[in-house]
Amino acid sequence: MNAKLTLLSPRVTSEETAHPPAGTYSASGGTSVALERAWPKHLLTSIPFWFVFGAVGAAFLAWDSRLSMSQDGLSYYDMASETIRSGPSNLINLLWSPLYPSLIALSLFLFRPSASAEIPLIHIVNWLIFLGVSLAFAFLVRTWFAEKQDSTPNAENAARHGILVPFAFWLFFWSMIHFIPVSLVSPDLCVEGVVFLAAGICSQLSRPTSNWKNDLALGGTLALGYYAKAAMFPLALLLLFLLFLWPPSGSRGRYGVLVAAVVFLLVSAPLIFVMSSRVGHLSTGGSGSLNYAWWVNKVPPYGGSIRMEMAILDSLYTGKLDTSNGLTHPPRMLMEKPLILEFRSPVNGTYPLWYDPCYWNKGPEARFDLRQQMIALKENLLRYGHAFIEMSTLFAGLLVFSLLRLNRQMPVKPDRSRYWLLLWSLAAAAMYAFVHVEYRFLGGFFVLFWLAAYRFMLGTAEKGAEKAILATVLGSLVVSTIGGGELLHHTTEPKSPDYLRIAEGLRTLGIKPGDELATIGYTFDAYYAHAAGTRIIAQIPEADEFWGLSAAEREKVKEHLLSIGTKALVAKDGPRGFGYADWQEIPGTHVNRVRVLLLEPSSKIAVIPEAKRDGASSVLDAAAPRSR
Repeated sequence: MNAKLTLLSPRVTSEETAHPPAGTYSASGGTSVALERAWPKHLLTSIPFWFVFGAVGAAFLAWDSRLSMSQDGLSYYDMASETIRSGPSNLINLLWSPLYPSLIALSLFLFRPSASAEIPLIHIVNWLIFLGVSLAFAFLVRTWFAEKQDSTPNAENAARHGILVPFAFWLFFWSMIHFIPVSLVSPDLCVEGVVFLAAGICSQLSRPTSNWKNDLALGGTLALGYYAKAAMFPLALLLLFLLFLWPPSGSRGRYGVLVAAVVFLLVSAPLIFVMSSRVGHLSTGGSGSLNYAWWVNKVPPYGGSIRMEMAILDSLYTGKLDTSNGLTHPPRMLMEKPLILEFRSPVNGTYPLWYDPCYWNKGPEARFDLRQQMIALKENLLRYGHAFIEMSTLFAGLLVFSLLRLNRQMPVKPDRSRYWLLLWSLAAAAMYAFVHVEYRFLGGFFVLFWLAAYRFMLGTAEKGAEKAILATVLGSLVVSTIGGGELLHHTTEPKSPDYLRIAEGLRTLGIKPGDELATIGYTFDAYYAHAAGTRIIAQIPEADEFWGLSAAEREKVKEHLLSIGTKALVAKDGPRGFGYADWQEIPGTHVNRVRVLLLEPSSKIAVIPEAKRDGASSVLDAAAPRSR
């Protein structure tokens, strides 16, 4: 039997065409009518149709979000820009992995976009990544739902498999909307593609025709995942361990798993070597230990973009960087009250604190503390509880299948050689539960889990009942994905991003490309500085402390910031009743009220024209050209 998915053929997805013998179609005119009626079913169970459908939908979403930028995305973009400017060594960062910024750098090198086209180009890259992820998912669907080669064709089984195709793809689309949107400027979509591709290759390994090429492909794919995100290194080892415990039923078994493991380590070795040389010991990267210190040990980060519920270290108030902190090179301190941190060098980037957090936070080691670990685990399990609510329909459908199976006294007996699919997904969720959970980390694993769970439940009920359950769950996924019209309303509602309005406001006030800024409080969106051609090189971490200063103390703050060449102080959401005589509010922002204090004599302070209040920003077109 052909190893490809039989549901790709119309004859296995339609009751009208599954039973008539060959030759009936040409002998009967009535059959032509039946074929015309069956055509929509054939289309809806066609993998190429859903691939094209997803590509068009993702293109629409990418266009809608073509000007959006995330804070992590700024660091990846800065890495790509520095790579074009100074060489590929800038792709190595202990926190940010190299695959995604290398793709951005390649696009910048090939197209050399103007300042106004840089962010739209990144979203084109995201859309192309989505196409790759869709291909990987289509490959997974073809291999995972394929009938065994030694089985006999069965119209009922083929139709059952065909129902799962739209279900599987809508599950994928649903996860893209809720967990890893195509608008997100991060490598999480790359990771999702690696997860799908690795799962599809593992299914291929279960076939008797499996050969050494599949082993090599699995090892290379898992290594690619490590280059996309450091967390994939332990997850790749977990998958290989599970495959060794329950080897695929193909001809190579555990020997093939060992080959895949060797390939994985060999391909990963260059990045491990560079990372280890950076830290002076064997290391796969600094993201794991740094996030554990932040989220479990509650070590306050100097990178102000992470706001945690914790007490700031006393040294942040007193300026006494005692040895209990153990920081090797923290940001320099300009003032003690209010605390002013300066971080112009030696780290590059628009916002150096977040361009290389491992540099500024180097020192405190992640340590295991049972009480802290249990608190973190509780917090993350609560996040999974919220995810459970979002996936309640999927759980309900699975529960109905389970009840029907119990009623028919049919115990769940999944293919033993495919335990890895469920266990790998659960292991990924467990790993993040001990540190920090964000849904975007697990979007691909959520999809794998539900595909496996529903695949195992096939045969629980009669075909009609199975169709009804799957159709109900599918309908819920469709409604949830579209959002009852909210998604369409959002994508048709024009909205200029805040960073454009802030950057335009800065330009209007006289801030020029190359100028350097300071911020008050935790940085909310540093991309406006890049859009204006500037850098953020100083920060007052505690906003309340600044707003409580006297007029004389605020003048001292201005003097200290001027002494390092800072041109302006940017703040958000200052207190009501505060005298903003020398401050300029940037109008038109959607999330925060943003005010700017120019650190110049009052006679030189510009005023933002009222006409700019509702106009679209053009700062990207006015920004100075960047060196390539």
